[in-house]
Parts: sequence; C-alpha cells; structure tokens
Amino acid sequence: MRNVVALISAFTLACGAASAPSPATTTAVAATQPVTATTAATTAAPRTSPPRTATPTLNPAFAEVTLRWDSGANISDIDEVTDIVAHLKERPGIEGGYGDETQIVLAYDPQKITVEQIRRLLADMGHPTKEP
Repeated sequence: MRNVVALISAFTLACGAASAPSPATTTAVAATQPVTATTAATTAAPRTSPPRTATPTLNPAFAEVTLRWDSGANISDIDEVTDIVAHLKERPGIEGGYGDETQIVLAYDPQKITVEQIRRLLADMGHPTKEP
C-alpha cells in the first residue's frame, strides 16, 4: 500500500495538480495509512485560481460623446478618423475614441475638457461637427 501511495504522489508531482486524484481518494488513503513525514511532504495541495472579476472598459469618471460630422468635414475613411482620435488624445482630457465617415465617438474627462472645446478642436483641425 505504501508503494501505491508513493507512486500516486510521484505521478501527481510529475504531472501537476490537474491530474491529482480526487480529494475523496486521497482522504480514503490517508484514513487507512498513518501520516509520516514522507507521506505529508509528497501530498500536493490543490491549486486555486484567483477569482475572476469584471474589468470595466471605460473609467466611470469619463464621459462619452457622439458627434456627427458636419457637411464640410469630408472624412474619407475610418483610418482618417483613427488619425483624428490619435491627434485628439494628445490633448488633456481626451481618453480615446473611434468613428467612421458619419460620426466620431470620444471618451473624455469632463473635469478637464468640455464638449464645446472638443468641437472647437475638431473644427480647428478642419472637421466641423453638428450640435450634439
């Protein structure tokens, strides 16, 4: 019996805890066999994972605004909007954004910048927007 326990323990250590025998089997073996220093040292503790928590995609302190391009904006494609967002992110308060040929959606910090300031920045870049 001692050889079987040693063999199971060696197999468990070699393969990891995922292939360890169920706790019921370990308990049954432990109940029939006295615990020695060798048996206690070779019994692997089950691995535990940290609990999964939801990761928010947007900081709750940030606001989001959707602005539609005005007729004079002439946005050719999504890549141009990506460039506009990259330029806007250099300004304090603009956290990110995305868009297409018809609109742009921006995440911003309302304590650092207002929607009107964002609209003025876009107009200065040659991309006017309609009132939100």
